[in-house]
Amino acid sequence: MVNIGVIVLAAGRGTRMHSDLPKVLQKIAGRPIILWTLDLLKDLCIKEVVVVTGYKAGDVENEIKTHGFDVKFAQQDSARGTAHAVDVGLRKVPDATKTILVLYGDDSGLYNPQTIQSFIEHHLAERHPMTILTVTKPGYEYLGGLARDGAGNIVGVSENSHETVCGAFCFDRAWLKANLKKVQKSKVSGEYGLPQLIKIAAEQGKLADNFELADPREWTSVNTPDELKYANRLKEELTQNGSK
Repeated sequence: MVNIGVIVLAAGRGTRMHSDLPKVLQKIAGRPIILWTLDLLKDLCIKEVVVVTGYKAGDVENEIKTHGFDVKFAQQDSARGTAHAVDVGLRKVPDATKTILVLYGDDSGLYNPQTIQSFIEHHLAERHPMTILTVTKPGYEYLGGLARDGAGNIVGVSENSHETVCGAFCFDRAWLKANLKKVQKSKVSGEYGLPQLIKIAAEQGKLADNFELADPREWTSVNTPDELKYANRLKEELTQNGSK
């Protein structure tokens, strides 16, 4: 795909995994999650890919290099959140690249390439400053979903929404660059969270859009050993059904 840059966030440790292994090196169907994500981007013929590393950056980068993926690396010097990680990665994307796809590297190992292609095409056609990949999946409300106003406009995030944010976003590059600096540090986590941009867009009257997964099996959070086992089951189902 032409004029698309991708930033893959792969800096996390994943403390709830109870493992010293970087979270993106946990395995689904016998392969590190990050390799499934990079396979996806290769299938889409996206050339500009930046992987943001942090915890055990060398291990993550060596795994990717060993498998021959042609990507750039950007290192996040400390765990300051997803917005900060995107800012670090954006510096490595050529200025001429007008559209940015952001993928959380730990939970993007199940997507069908056609799904992400349709997501990008939807973003380009609708021309919103940002588009959010969502899934309607009971039991995931606690992870954070979309908040809407009375007119149905997306205005922020809510823990009481069934429209769960998957951790994949498309951005107009100029808007993203101008607004990343407006993200505030969370009083709870001390980090700069990328979903804050949803509220920032609404406050500007430049509303975010969303694109819902047709097949909810293409996404699950991968934060614990049990969730990793579930991701493996989903991968097996998708493979058996010919979706992958």
